[in-house]
Amino acid sequence: MEERKWEELDKDCLVNVIRRVGVESLLLSVPFVCKTWYEATLSPLCWRRLAFPQMLPDDGNGTYSGFTSRLVNSYQVKGYFPFTRFIMSIVKRSNRSATFLALPVCCTKEALLYVADECPKLRALLLPYEFDLNYYSMIPGLLSKWTRLEFLVLGDCLNMEEILAQVNILCKHLVGFGIISAYFEENEASAIVTFLPNIKYLSLNHAFMKRADLVTILKGCKELVYFDARQCQGFEAGDGKILKLASHIRVFRDEGSMRDEHLWAEHLCDGCFSFPIDGFLDGYCSD
Repeated sequence: MEERKWEELDKDCLVNVIRRVGVESLLLSVPFVCKTWYEATLSPLCWRRLAFPQMLPDDGNGTYSGFTSRLVNSYQVKGYFPFTRFIMSIVKRSNRSATFLALPVCCTKEALLYVADECPKLRALLLPYEFDLNYYSMIPGLLSKWTRLEFLVLGDCLNMEEILAQVNILCKHLVGFGIISAYFEENEASAIVTFLPNIKYLSLNHAFMKRADLVTILKGCKELVYFDARQCQGFEAGDGKILKLASHIRVFRDEGSMRDEHLWAEHLCDGCFSFPIDGFLDGYCSD
């Protein structure tokens, strides 16, 4: 049998394969294989799912680590890494077709405004833990540009009530909501019940959440099919009343949750604040 060559593969088929590898590989691996693969990465279809790897500023001595370091070395970037221009250039590659966007913590105000204008088809938006808190006041005003959102993940509870109030008005397709390591109080729990009563997928992983607030959510959100309450502080995993209230939920997870605030704080110090998408986003967000 004659051996087939990658460069002879139909371009549409090649793009369909390559678009699944993620931003890091699209930038640092695939383009350097051969000319055909490089040309395939130019297709906007490869950039519909934009999950930016963790990107941190330099250490003060002009030295970068991780993904940023690899970018600097591969593309021979001199001086300070241009985070804003980098984010904007990646988003531009999607040609306004991006449906999934997980922003890096280094995202700037300029980049956020650009994203709002250039990603009108977003289905899922994830804001990172330690996202600049000043930007949360901007989110309600940007939601009118993201009316197709199905999933929204915040990196903090700041301004959550106003954000969810606008989600309730503008984002009629939203079925999933999450917060990364939130400090929950009565107002936040009430906001979820008030503005997202029909939410189906909810993730409050690593949250500080009193038992009474969890009960409020379980009683108020009757259409939940997935609820991730793992590694929380404020209630015990396996609580009988909680499990009874959650019995209608297809997937309810509370492993590792505890009442002890000290132990929870230690867990946060050791934790990695990447959002747990297993069972929450994968397979549920439409393309």
